[in-house]
Amino acid sequence: MKNHPLSKIYGPQKSFTYKVSVSVFMFDGEIIGGTSFPIGNGIGGSPYSLDGKTAEEVIKMDYAEWQKQWYEKYGE
Repeated sequence: MKNHPLSKIYGPQKSFTYKVSVSVFMFDGEIIGGTSFPIGNGIGGSPYSLDGKTAEEVIKMDYAEWQKQWYEKYGE
């Protein structure tokens, strides 16, 4: 993928290939979501949204707190 927002974030890292892996989730022929991830040796962490946002940016709250609330509502 060219000109992905993660290219700007990871560009200064020597191991970054300037490539981004994108996974698109579909249901009944409709795109319902997806993830993106920078490609390079030693690059790790959590995936980003399709447009390069972190989980906190997407859910607009602390991820650990969101996860706790999710488990309280849907867990088990």
